[in-house]
Amino acid sequence: MVLTDENYFSLYPYKMIEGGKIDFLSVENGNKAAVISDVLANDLFKSTKVIGDIITLNNENYKIVGVYQENQSFIYSTSEDGYERVYVPYTSYTTKDKNESLFLDIFSTRETVKATYKNINNNLIRTLGGNLSLYNLSLIHI
Repeated sequence: MVLTDENYFSLYPYKMIEGGKIDFLSVENGNKAAVISDVLANDLFKSTKVIGDIITLNNENYKIVGVYQENQSFIYSTSEDGYERVYVPYTSYTTKDKNESLFLDIFSTRETVKATYKNINNNLIRTLGGNLSLYNLSLIHI
């Protein structure tokens, strides 16, 4: 699971083959939205026509809003770890048990006037509690 915001797909431009990307309103409202790869869609649903279908992550249901084409290049495949990523708004992730094992891979967000580093960090602390220290936080300035 990759917790991100609407800027992720600007930094890493995947080709969308169904639906769309995570948008500002999904992040703002904490919508349980997910963007998955065509490989994962085919593995789970036997189709890439999955917009509106539900994927369950950490006992929470997320509505699939987009399917991107996985990069099949040789260079990408040699550097890839073999795990499929599911992209969700960082504001949508919740956990009832702060001691449960987390299945998070990456946080990706961009600081804005409204979403300051402090606001983003406070949201992540509320969500992850003491587990936030397990992650290396870095801020990208564009």
